[in-house]
Amino acid sequence: MLGNLFFLLFANAVDTGENLPAWGRAIEAAVQAKDSETLKKSISAPQFAQRILDGMPLKGEARTKMQKILDQQIPVVLPQLLRALTLPESYHFLRVTQLDKEQVLLFRVLMEDGQLNYHYWMVKKVAGQLQGIDFLPANSGQWISENMAQNFMDAVGKQSAEQPLGSDLKKLQQAKALNQEGKPAEAIAIIDNILPGLQNKRMYLLNKIEFASAIGRDKHNEAIREYLNLYGQEGTLALHLLDYYGNVDDYPHMLETVNAFDKTIGGDPYLNFHRFFCAQAMGEYAKAQGLAGRFVADFPEDFSVYYLAMASSIQNKNDGDAAAWLKKILATFEVEIEPLMEDFQDSEFIHSQAYLDIIQP
Repeated sequence: MLGNLFFLLFANAVDTGENLPAWGRAIEAAVQAKDSETLKKSISAPQFAQRILDGMPLKGEARTKMQKILDQQIPVVLPQLLRALTLPESYHFLRVTQLDKEQVLLFRVLMEDGQLNYHYWMVKKVAGQLQGIDFLPANSGQWISENMAQNFMDAVGKQSAEQPLGSDLKKLQQAKALNQEGKPAEAIAIIDNILPGLQNKRMYLLNKIEFASAIGRDKHNEAIREYLNLYGQEGTLALHLLDYYGNVDDYPHMLETVNAFDKTIGGDPYLNFHRFFCAQAMGEYAKAQGLAGRFVADFPEDFSVYYLAMASSIQNKNDGDAAAWLKKILATFEVEIEPLMEDFQDSEFIHSQAYLDIIQP
């Protein structure tokens, strides 16, 4: 949840020149190819460590002591965290933009389960080369260095023989491992045990939201409300609110959230998927069909929208639209028509001339 490219933060430089978009496209290509060596060479670990230290309100001897702790603990704690993380299915460079008065690179992140996220990368010229020095996952709302700084401060503040430095992060990894094993309730129990002693609960609550989504709608909504009670309906929660409003069938607010978030990131045509979903749910057939057409024009390999648009056409008894979508599916994907249409055997479309013209040309 807190960034599926966390492992990128241990690295030396690779020469990508002065061109920020070129750096972004190189990262996109490396992720798609699962080329960890190129990724590692694109990041400055010392600059990242410096940002962690700068995020702590420490001076003098306390700062020097923390620097030594970071030097010792980052190589120990982060590999434990990183082992539980996987590369996204798709990592697409969108544009160079602005965030917190900094020039950053924006990427769209899609996981295998369809989960959507966005990453903002901060890139600086280090030793004559462009290097990534930090990134911010949109669904967490914090720079990774900031989150690490707060968690190290939490850990140091309650360090003892019973509670060694980094133990909460280790417990978080245990929770992630349990969730991956199909035990989300046990994962949530670990998170709930950690929360009372933390000042910075954001990362843990966001993971709890993810774990709860595997249990069911009620548990998922409960976890989102817990986050809302502490941090409010901030922009960083937008991606979670899309799930929440979908769970409670509040499609007007879901659409409002999509539009506001799209404006925040400077626009992404992928969000037309959510607009299409909202329009369908609100019974706006013509609008939904138009959005589906726009979406597949931009993302022609996304089968789900073709299928949902066809299903909506069949349900609305528009044989012409249904036939058009069916033809697009057959032309775009390698599918057999009988299993594809299995759920529509009782529909009028199956007996229509438009359908017969397709199966009996």
